[in-house]
Amino acid sequence: MTDRSGQRKDGRAHLDRSQVTDNTMQAFNDEQRFPPNFMHPATQEQPFGLRDYLVVIWARKWTIALVTVIALGSAFFYTSRQIPTYQSSSTVRVLATGPDSSESSDSFNMLTERELAASALVAEFAAKRLDEDAAPEVLLGGLVVEVLPETEILRFTYSSTDPALSQELANAFASGYLDFRRAQAIDELLATNEAIQQQVDEVEADLEKVSERLASAQSVGQQATLEAERDAISARLSVLQSQLISAPSEIRVGQVVQRAIPPTDPLGKDYVRNIILALMVGLGLGAGLAFVIERLDDRLKGRADLERHSTAPVLAVVPKIGGMKKRGSPFLPTLEEPNSAPAEAYRTLRTGILFAASQRPLRAIMVTSAEAGEGKTTTTANLGIAMARAGKKVIVLSADLRRPRIQEYFSLSNGYGLTNVLAGEKGVAEALRRPKGLMNLKVLASGPIPGNPGELLSSTAMTKALDELKSQADFVLIDATPILSVSDALAMVGLVDGVLLVADAQKTSRAAVEQTRHQLHQVHANIIGSVLNNFDPKKASGHYSAPYYRYEAEDRTVQ
Repeated sequence: MTDRSGQRKDGRAHLDRSQVTDNTMQAFNDEQRFPPNFMHPATQEQPFGLRDYLVVIWARKWTIALVTVIALGSAFFYTSRQIPTYQSSSTVRVLATGPDSSESSDSFNMLTERELAASALVAEFAAKRLDEDAAPEVLLGGLVVEVLPETEILRFTYSSTDPALSQELANAFASGYLDFRRAQAIDELLATNEAIQQQVDEVEADLEKVSERLASAQSVGQQATLEAERDAISARLSVLQSQLISAPSEIRVGQVVQRAIPPTDPLGKDYVRNIILALMVGLGLGAGLAFVIERLDDRLKGRADLERHSTAPVLAVVPKIGGMKKRGSPFLPTLEEPNSAPAEAYRTLRTGILFAASQRPLRAIMVTSAEAGEGKTTTTANLGIAMARAGKKVIVLSADLRRPRIQEYFSLSNGYGLTNVLAGEKGVAEALRRPKGLMNLKVLASGPIPGNPGELLSSTAMTKALDELKSQADFVLIDATPILSVSDALAMVGLVDGVLLVADAQKTSRAAVEQTRHQLHQVHANIIGSVLNNFDPKKASGHYSAPYYRYEAEDRTVQ
């Protein structure tokens, strides 16, 4: 049962169920099952999945692209500025050394020889070949020694910016390696002969002592014994003398198989390798930087993010209105462009509010935000127009007694208003004004800005004024001050039936939303929902934006 004003006898606003969308019904059904301070399971922090990673990469694609381009440009610049390098190579066959010239190469390790060939000892012999005083470490800078597979051949490759120098040093290291092995072989031979010669000297001394004793022997038996000892020492001496190795005129430790020739062409600049490496590094660094920026960015990332941090259902997502800053006066899409996407978003918000009102008493609704400039006044004005056009009696009240702007949206003056009513200078009916061309909508401006707005809004006079306003309308929409700026809005929480939180998709931070929610919950505010304002689908992460379903009225001639 309803009266002519559309007000139910039980105090609830009448609702046409056809205006309710499935998503809004589900949101408010969920709110009925869970108390305001309880975080809905859908808004709890979810694990970061593959789709979330892809969303971040897509949202930060220009950051990744910029880092990658910088890496590619640096690689190209570095490669193009490289000085041409020349390489020349010589090869050496390694022969085994030892007393037996037929000793196989298995007696030494080619990997060991490769390390020796690239050592400072060989570099000293190479410097002697060049008759230079360069430090071994300097000469080794351009040398690469490798073992040819399945052979006893070492390849000496030297790189230098001077082609003649690369040839000279390649040959010098090849010859220097052979000189080093030859000197090593001679040192080993001399060390062996020295040890044998020492034994020979000792045996000769023993032989001389036995000969002296034999010369002074008097008995035949003693002479026979000494002669036998002398013969044994002589035999031992002969063996040691046979072990002495005479130094050969040439010790074969290896041979140069192919000498280095002067290089004619420089090494090619490896653009392909460097570009591929730079691409991989650039993409990796870009992706890492993208996730760091995403982690540090505290702004809201879309509808789900606002629901998660406000713990209230998002009743509408209002798209960004192009050229908003260039407009000279406040813009009301529900009035000036009723067929636009923003106007449709406000109608969706109206549907959500009407459904909420059908579930519990919801007459006075305070519209607020975390900070200034997030669109609370724009939301209040457009919601009022949308509800009035749906046949509801609406009063828009400007309770922002510090920076009032609601009157500008309806082209009204602010000469008198709420402050005059609270001061007893005017009655509510006298202070209400109806904007031109809008039925079912009245506006109560703020009036002159007082010096004590907080006290006025929490006064008994404010309670009486709000009760009178509710008696004259189906809904009273109150444009309040931001929560985090001043405490005026918190003082009115106990006077209203619900709070609508507005957040700007481009500037509102998650921390601001959470702090606002915390302060509202401290005063037991009934947050009925939230509005994501100024939303740009092109900049959003993980938000699906369906194309707006436009319609046009057809001109028909009645016959």
